[in-house]
Order: sequence, then C-alpha cells, then structure tokens
Amino acid sequence: MSSESETNILYQDNDTIEEKRRKNVMDNQHFLESLKLFNVRDDLKTAVNSATTTNKPPRKKSSRKEIVD
Repeated sequence: MSSESETNILYQDNDTIEEKRRKNVMDNQHFLESLKLFNVRDDLKTAVNSATTTNKPPRKKSSRKEIVD
C-alpha cells in the first residue's frame, strides 16, 4: 500500500511540474507578444533598406574600343 501512495505522490509531482512548465511557456509567449519583436525587426529592416537604397543613374557605357594585338 505504501508503494502505491509513493507512486501517486510521484505522479502528482510530475503533474505539477508539467503544469508549471506549461504555465511558463504560456507566460513566455505572452511576454514575447507584448514586446512585438517581429514588428520591430521588420520596421528596422525597412528603415535600413530605405536608407541604403539610393537611385543611382545608370553607368555610362564605355566608348573605348578594345585593342587587340
């Protein structure tokens, strides 16, 4: 009988650990959503791309002829 009660206690401990893990994962997801890291990353990426992209005029074609020996 004592071994059954010990196993029940072990299962209860495992259940509480799993519940804590599950709650921790949910809390982490909510925290990350509150930070909105993906929106910040996309905004930063757009800002960098727009700052580095400039409209350069096309290069002039060379009028030199190749000299063949």
